[in-house]
Amino acid sequence: MSDKPFCLIPWFHQKVNADGTMKPCCVWQSDGEMQIDRSYDHENFFHGDFMQELRQRFREDRIPSNCSKCTYLNQIGNDKGHREWGMANALEMGVNTADPQLMSQEVDISNLCNLRCRMCSQRRSSKWISDSVALGQEPVGLLESGWSLSEAHASTVKMLMFLGGEPTLHQDRILAALQQVDRLGRLDQLTVRFISNLTVPLEQPVIDLLRKTRSNRILCSIDGYGALNDYVRSDSEWPVIERNVAQLVQLSNDMPNLTVGLSYALSVYNAAGFHEFAQWWHQYKLGISCTLVQHLLDARNLPREEKQRIADWYLHMVTTDKQLRSKHVYRMIIQHLNQDAVMDQEEWRQQMRHYNGLLDQRRGTRLADVYPQLAEILA
Repeated sequence: MSDKPFCLIPWFHQKVNADGTMKPCCVWQSDGEMQIDRSYDHENFFHGDFMQELRQRFREDRIPSNCSKCTYLNQIGNDKGHREWGMANALEMGVNTADPQLMSQEVDISNLCNLRCRMCSQRRSSKWISDSVALGQEPVGLLESGWSLSEAHASTVKMLMFLGGEPTLHQDRILAALQQVDRLGRLDQLTVRFISNLTVPLEQPVIDLLRKTRSNRILCSIDGYGALNDYVRSDSEWPVIERNVAQLVQLSNDMPNLTVGLSYALSVYNAAGFHEFAQWWHQYKLGISCTLVQHLLDARNLPREEKQRIADWYLHMVTTDKQLRSKHVYRMIIQHLNQDAVMDQEEWRQQMRHYNGLLDQRRGTRLADVYPQLAEILA
């Protein structure tokens, strides 16, 4: 396949945000050169002028700066990045670049969530609202995308992806979409994806319809082992996570069309904890994907000595442990940590002291209990 267009995702896919606004995909950076008119909704966005212009830019190899996160992932060796995902699915779905057709939707149904993950925000988690106010932000309230699967889209859809908030808090909405595709006799053509914090199990009516789909994949959002995960993902309880993971793996053994994976959000909090977590996760012989948190919590902002300590440890694991799984993730993390910081070190320390100190105070937690080196760095 030619490298042009750089990304095929705009020919078959769209992302619906929790507030009902739209963008081409989940890694699209809103502060780039292309700005999306907020008048678009999930019915008219895909064939609108914005997406037409974006497709033309890719045809001409004029990649917008909004795609910087994706291009960076490719630069540091993430050979399973979003661009590759798009190309693989475009081939599987039979995408025709001369005739764009909406076949895949990625949906944040609302910002309703039961966790307050440290790298999240009130626009992705309703439980974050009071903390956002304490940080000096205006509250956004409960956001609602207003998304439902239209009859026209139900007749062409081949993939539905449900993200957060927490999608398992909206299983009635997900069930309604699956039932609509089922009425058209197309469930066997549908792939379903979830990203879930694993605090709420799937309900039986949803499971029954998922059994009839072409394939399903559930990515578990877990960001550390034990106490570290509960610190990063505030209000999470590790025994519940362990129990729900085990139940989900058992369900996948009973459902040939269900696979389970992991989405690990790498940040300043858990870059040093990846190996301990990976050793626990690999008891299930399941894959790992890694996303990179940006801005203040970007792991590149750690002091050079700390980044070098972590990178050297992971490189030792990669080169000496012949049984080590997910080596490509270790290498990606090493490459990421080898990059320069994205913030001035003193400014980063000051902002982190304020940000993390306020969250620790409000949540009754202590950074030193889970990552004493970072607590010392910020002292």
